[in-house]
Amino acid sequence: MDSPESSQNPHDLPRDQIRIPAGLKAKYQQGDSEPHEIKIQNISRGGICMEDQVLLPEGTCLHLLLKIKEKVVDAYGEVSWSEKQESGFLHGIKFTFMDQDSREWLNAFVMDWAAEYIAESLDFSDIAEMEIDMGIECDSTVERRHYARLRLPLRVDFSFSGTTKFVQTQTHDLSEGGLCFTCGFNLRKDQELHLWLWLSATEEIHIRGIVRHTSKRYAEGKTIYFHGVEFLIIEDSSRSRFSEFLAQKRSELAAIEVSLDDIISQGDRPELP
Repeated sequence: MDSPESSQNPHDLPRDQIRIPAGLKAKYQQGDSEPHEIKIQNISRGGICMEDQVLLPEGTCLHLLLKIKEKVVDAYGEVSWSEKQESGFLHGIKFTFMDQDSREWLNAFVMDWAAEYIAESLDFSDIAEMEIDMGIECDSTVERRHYARLRLPLRVDFSFSGTTKFVQTQTHDLSEGGLCFTCGFNLRKDQELHLWLWLSATEEIHIRGIVRHTSKRYAEGKTIYFHGVEFLIIEDSSRSRFSEFLAQKRSELAAIEVSLDDIISQGDRPELP
């Protein structure tokens, strides 16, 4: 239920973040199509930079599988910037969701290990330029939330009472715990709302929620307000249906599978725990 932030400019990042230069094995798969190989340019605690022949629009949500040995870190990400190159398109993908155990494992047993034990055997002479050209946000940007949000433009109606639908608008993103919607006027923080969320043209669920944060952006001469709403009350049957709906949508996301074994296997180093 986050309000959107301006797109991350890869040229405006601090230069004190260690990236792991790559050549990592990775593949990209969209739906039931055959997977194809992609190039991972670098990886950090906050995300990855990958090269592909296909342009992914900013805001594209992705399912990420980071594999090493028998461990799989299951995460979600979002394309924060794209850039045309001679060989294809570069994409900066920030991690938007990773459960706490996976995040701690990735940080402690992969990224920190790699930085400490491999830095001396790799050529970091181009790191400064790499960070300017292909930077990813640092670890503090990984969302510490219970559910992975999806950017889906669904119809949502809301009102201040449970009898009459006051405004019809659409969601910006949503998860099992809440949603973010846009409208043309501001709502006060802690305002309680009745929401009717449309999962299809004929199916809606009723939810009670509370506004937790608001923000505004200017686009095409108009002011647009984004309101993050936390769910308070939702019937069990509606909650189950909503969870099924989100699970289905997540299963339809394009997936990127990255093997970190190439990094860990470099040099005569001890095995990871």
